[in-house]
Amino acid sequence: QILVEDYIGLTAEEAAGKLKNEKIQFEIMGDGDIVINQLPMSGSKIYEKTGKIILYTTNNAEDIKITTVPDLVGKTPQEANIILSYNKLNIKLEGSTNYKVGDSVRVVSQYPSAGEQIRVGDTVTVYLMHTDEREWYEA
Repeated sequence: QILVEDYIGLTAEEAAGKLKNEKIQFEIMGDGDIVINQLPMSGSKIYEKTGKIILYTTNNAEDIKITTVPDLVGKTPQEANIILSYNKLNIKLEGSTNYKVGDSVRVVSQYPSAGEQIRVGDTVTVYLMHTDEREWYEA
């Protein structure tokens, strides 16, 4: 398997050139010059011989939607996922992922940081740790 790169923001020609050099199958959707979205998203893995990347294009750079990363520190994984989904962002969990609903697992840090501007559809990585719930409410 190979790791999918980020092609959003590149011209369709630049993205196609990179994909051809890597010998990755791809398809360009739309008539535009600028890649505004891709499937699968960067960071995903695809099979080298059978995987395919679809690039969505536009002629208007303003079609690239930007959002502000919310503050997730202190939230449960479920709360963080709901907040990110509401903001049209994806979540990646790192750290203590072996938990049950109601367990005292909390987000202790995140990347990108709260307040940063990122594209709609991007992924926010949250780092989880088992904690004593009282710590979060006493702080």
